[in-house]
Amino acid sequence: MDSIASSRKPGSHGVDWTPFGNAYYITKECGGVPAPAGCSTSSTCLYNSSVRECYFNHCGLGGHPKFDDCFGPGSIRCQHGSVECFANQIEACIKVSNPAGSWTISRCIEKAFYSGTLRNGKSSDEEVTKVAKDCGATDEVLTACAGQLGHEALVAMAQATPPHPGVPYILVNGTPLSDETQLLDAVCKAYKGRKPDKCLKAALPSLESFRTVQPRMRTA
Repeated sequence: MDSIASSRKPGSHGVDWTPFGNAYYITKECGGVPAPAGCSTSSTCLYNSSVRECYFNHCGLGGHPKFDDCFGPGSIRCQHGSVECFANQIEACIKVSNPAGSWTISRCIEKAFYSGTLRNGKSSDEEVTKVAKDCGATDEVLTACAGQLGHEALVAMAQATPPHPGVPYILVNGTPLSDETQLLDAVCKAYKGRKPDKCLKAALPSLESFRTVQPRMRTA
């Protein structure tokens, strides 16, 4: 569903979460069908991974040739239905509105799915909005994110998402990580300058801390 990317400079590191992942817009060339109301799984939502592959090859980061309808008027499709799509929209919009504080809020929203507070196929937009507010999003931002600003943010996330085989998906300095258990080793090898103590003494947070019932796509 989402992606993480990081930029680096000597003495620093970063992680960027891109809330889109396995979603795609329905296009004339790649196809796709609207998800049935109340669906919550790949099969019940009529999700098509071949359509996703076609979509990102043309409309995602580095995609070519671009379609005229990459980002509409066809509807957006998410692997686990409309609840996931609305959560993506809120997270994407919060990221655009508040890049520095968005990760904490997004992680909090994701945990609500993991804990069962939010449920694909069951929860309403109002419930997602309430969770986002409880996680720290302001009323002003949430009102804007429910409208055009939210849709524009989703388009920005789609444009930033590269072709990928599935989620979670991790990039370290732009290079796909084939074995997610080697995240610490890959980050430490890519780090420029004196290695931080974390590379010598402690492990990075387990990828399990990022996982939810609707896995996100990540790059680090």
